[in-house]
Amino acid sequence: MRDLFQSCIVVICLITTGCAPGRFAQSPRYTPNLDYTPTKEATPGSADVTFAIVGAEFVAPTTAQQGLLLQQGIPLSSAPAPLLFQQLISNMTKDFEEVLTAKGYLIEGVYRTFDEMNYPNKEGSDLILTAKVKFDVNSNVQYKGSSKFSAFSLMYGGAMIPLLAISYTESVPVIVAGWAGLTVVGIGIRRWNSGVAPSGRVQVVSEVNLEVYEGLTGEIMWSKRIPIPPFDVIPEARFAKHPGEVTWQKLMEIDNKFYSDIGRLFQLQYGKILNQIETYLDPREMAIVKNQAMELRKRKVY
Repeated sequence: MRDLFQSCIVVICLITTGCAPGRFAQSPRYTPNLDYTPTKEATPGSADVTFAIVGAEFVAPTTAQQGLLLQQGIPLSSAPAPLLFQQLISNMTKDFEEVLTAKGYLIEGVYRTFDEMNYPNKEGSDLILTAKVKFDVNSNVQYKGSSKFSAFSLMYGGAMIPLLAISYTESVPVIVAGWAGLTVVGIGIRRWNSGVAPSGRVQVVSEVNLEVYEGLTGEIMWSKRIPIPPFDVIPEARFAKHPGEVTWQKLMEIDNKFYSDIGRLFQLQYGKILNQIETYLDPREMAIVKNQAMELRKRKVY
């Protein structure tokens, strides 16, 4: 009988341990290393084209998200990107400067937005370089109903009384029972909530659009699309109760694994993206784009 009692205690300990608050703990967030070193160094000014750089922009073009922001009166341009993507576009902008310098171009200046450029800035540059990091997701993530655990004990001197541990979800309970002879008087009930776990995955679909503009007219002169292979990310964070709808933006805030996995995957792609950008910004091709831009400027400005 003593062995049976001890077995029941072990069962309850296993259940309560699995449902303790520590189950909700998360690993620290991973900070990706987003940096690129150009493959070759040309003589400064040898390309005979002067660029202005406008900071890369993060774009999440999901129609439903844009509609919601507009309904709330929030301009799309003011909706902040998650911290990971702020780091991505900031580092990409810095690496544009290194790539252009390594290709032999002159740089008139680096600006956070087009609006920061005044007329002399635009006139002093032959071309303006910027990029849009487009990001979208396809999600089938669902959160299952709460799973709860209860332990019941009744103690009355020497009597043979039941000792129960019950695990139940929204549907079927599972009961573990035992009997023991105890010598202490008391009664106790304790409950634990294991949280609501995610099920499913989020597919990330993204690309980088590299764009070159004529500054005074604001017309685009050249563009290249750099697709990023789609990848799947599985969220991990649990909730004490069903959270309702959880967007990918919310997952970026609350789920360290989700955030870290996306960061690692973008880190793997970052060098390939910048290497492709370096290849596209060929001085011979940009010289042709410059001549076209200057012709356009003469026709429309003077």
